[in-house]
Amino acid sequence: MIALPVVVVLLNIFVPGQGTWRHLAATVLPGYVGNSLALMMGVAFGVMVGGVSTAWLTTMCRFPGGACSNGRCCCRWRCRHT
Repeated sequence: MIALPVVVVLLNIFVPGQGTWRHLAATVLPGYVGNSLALMMGVAFGVMVGGVSTAWLTTMCRFPGGACSNGRCCCRWRCRHT
């Protein structure tokens, strides 16, 4: 059900039509592909910067409540280690 629109578009590529694909490829398709690639690269760069910086911070710094993450926390705000 989710893949139905993609299947319909792919099947319409092989049906002879009025040149809609040719018109799109000649006018707007290069811009759409360029914008999609630029968006993809921008998101990948942002994820890399955000992921690497937060991983570095998590590794290099001690945060309040960090001792509670090992499962020995008695409640949300106080940690007693047995």
